[in-house]
Amino acid sequence: MVAQRARIAALEVERDRDIRRASRIAHRDIAAKFREVLESLKDSWASKKKEMSTEIRLQEVTANIDLLTELKDGGLTVDAELS
Repeated sequence: MVAQRARIAALEVERDRDIRRASRIAHRDIAAKFREVLESLKDSWASKKKEMSTEIRLQEVTANIDLLTELKDGGLTVDAELS
C-alpha cells in the first residue's frame, strides 16, 4: 500500500512536470506566432506608408505641371495665382 502511494505521488509529480513543460512550449509558440503577425503588419504598414508618400508626391508634381502649363498658355497670371 505504501509503495503504491509512493508510485502514485511520483506519477503525479511527473504529470505536473509534463504539464508545465507543455504549457511553457505552448506559450513560446503563441508568442512566436504573435511576433510573426506583428512583423508582417509592420512591413505592410511601412509599404503602405511609402505608397501613400509616393502618391502624394505624384499629386503635387501633377498639380505643379498643370499650374506651369496654365501659366505658359497665358490662361493664368502670376499675380492672380499669388492672390
